[in-house]
Amino acid sequence: MNTLRDIFADLVAFPTISTDRAANHDALEYIDRFLSERGLFVNRHEWKGHESLVATTHRTRNPRIMLGAHLDVVPAPPRLFKLEERDGKFYGRGTCDMKFAIAAYLQLIDDIKDNLNQYDLGIMITTDEELGGRNGVRQLLHDGYRTEACVLPDGGQDWALEQSAKGVLWIAATATGATAHGSRPWEGENAIEKLMLFIQAAQRELFTEQASSANTMNIGRIHGGEAPNQVANVCTADLDIRPLNRDEQSRILGRLQELSVEYDVSLEHILNDSPIYIDLADPYVMAYVQSVEKAIGRPVESIQSNGGSDARYFAEYDIPTLVGYPTGGGRHSDHEWLEVKGFYQFNDVLHDFVQRTALVTDHSVAKSLTSTQ
Repeated sequence: MNTLRDIFADLVAFPTISTDRAANHDALEYIDRFLSERGLFVNRHEWKGHESLVATTHRTRNPRIMLGAHLDVVPAPPRLFKLEERDGKFYGRGTCDMKFAIAAYLQLIDDIKDNLNQYDLGIMITTDEELGGRNGVRQLLHDGYRTEACVLPDGGQDWALEQSAKGVLWIAATATGATAHGSRPWEGENAIEKLMLFIQAAQRELFTEQASSANTMNIGRIHGGEAPNQVANVCTADLDIRPLNRDEQSRILGRLQELSVEYDVSLEHILNDSPIYIDLADPYVMAYVQSVEKAIGRPVESIQSNGGSDARYFAEYDIPTLVGYPTGGGRHSDHEWLEVKGFYQFNDVLHDFVQRTALVTDHSVAKSLTSTQ
């Protein structure tokens, strides 16, 4: 029988780079087979070439508790697709982000397989989070999957729970002008200058500070012109904007639209995803915090995240999403790692939380769990 560490090693060995659809398919086959053999009802989905899997203890699209994770990882050399353990840490691509969670989900199901019908539980695995998650979690929720709370350990640091996270706006801004010879710029209209003026106005009015406590804008890419001695007739810029909350998101979008008219710039919205805020007094959130504190022996902090995850899609449906990593680091680098102790502690957290919240027959019991701890 595979141990938790064996499962982890098997998952890390699949080179599931987001664009490697064959590797992601093979890894989903591994997960599908594991869960099906233990009695879960497994459904497979695919949108635009990106596969996903949802497994539930009952035939439903609405399990009480959902355990979520993404299987895909960012590119890495082949040597990183092998789990290594040294100095109290696991190393390898996906160890922290976030195959440790999938390994724990599989081990949980193996441990409770003889009593599955006593749990109202689901597992959602997708393969496109590193590309934005729009053909994974977003589509699954759009098609009717729901839950009362989701465990999604894809953010935070050292067990801290994400209470809030900024929204994500990706906007392609385009200015058009008129071509002329570079020696006679007054005979043309420079699209680069038009776009620069728009961006500078946005920075002055909306993004005066670049900090975790502020709305921010990053100019990720800019392209314009064909030659140094030619006035550019087209210029585009890709903007990554992170609003603090929903009110700020609406305000930013409204003002950008006004500025685009003023500076004759067109805007294309690539992403428009909600900021996240969870209520720390929610019974499911309280139960999860208690499970973590029981495992690690210290209070859990709450933080605001500057990054993004698939939690933003659950936020659109007001589903409390429990986001927090065990101790780890080096995500997206060649030195990605996860603490060995934290790996096994997360397994303990998962078992305790599921016992608190999913092992009930009366719906009212879940909402009263934390009042009796």
